[in-house]
Amino acid sequence: MDLRRYYILLALARGPLHGVGIHDQIQQDSRSTVYLRHSSLYYLLSTLEKGHIIESAGEAPGLGGIRKLYRLTETWYRILKAEAYALAEVGRLGLQRLPY
Repeated sequence: MDLRRYYILLALARGPLHGVGIHDQIQQDSRSTVYLRHSSLYYLLSTLEKGHIIESAGEAPGLGGIRKLYRLTETWYRILKAEAYALAEVGRLGLQRLPY
């Protein structure tokens, strides 16, 4: 999974968000090192939804109209959590073996 998709899923791990909320969360989480144009973000959201990784969580009012909410599927929440633990272990090992 590429970094952009990983950040999208991590943004949704806290609960349902609309596209702008996901974008803003990615900017915060990545300390503005990962930037997605809105068109790229919505393309990735569509791809993730078609792959049954995320799903619609209804709609919410927002500036300019109704915004679609997205959430992680239960299965992918568990997968993402397991992968986060595995990546943390890889990071720990890397820092141990590459101290400088």
